[in-house]
Amino acid sequence: MPPRKTTVRAEEIPTKSASKGIKKTKPAAKSVELPQSRLAGFEDEGAAPTKATKTAAKQKTHRFSFHAPSARDVFVAGSFNEWNPRATPLKRTDDGSWTVEVPLSRGSHEYRFVVDGEWVNDPSVCKTVGNGLGSSNCVLEI
Repeated sequence: MPPRKTTVRAEEIPTKSASKGIKKTKPAAKSVELPQSRLAGFEDEGAAPTKATKTAAKQKTHRFSFHAPSARDVFVAGSFNEWNPRATPLKRTDDGSWTVEVPLSRGSHEYRFVVDGEWVNDPSVCKTVGNGLGSSNCVLEI
């Protein structure tokens, strides 16, 4: 089933300034059809909260950090990204640490780091649970 579309006049197409989060509209002279997903997050200031804005309010940004000065690449994989070992890369800092900030919903999240293709636990985490694969996962409570 194709996504539901809404017809809006082009001058009403919402855009967002990446630097300041300011809502603007594009000027144009014709009507276009947009998928509902294209309009998400551009609600009127006085409108009732939508599912997307309610979800965002329930999330908290968490900074993952791993010290590995000789690593070529570091990723974090967990219950929050379907355990995809390449979905969430960390960026190297000058001191040899790797970091990334990830928005997470409140609750418990299991995760592990993938350092140069090897799955490793976060040495700074106290709580772990068995993962059924002969090792353990780190547990993060938000």
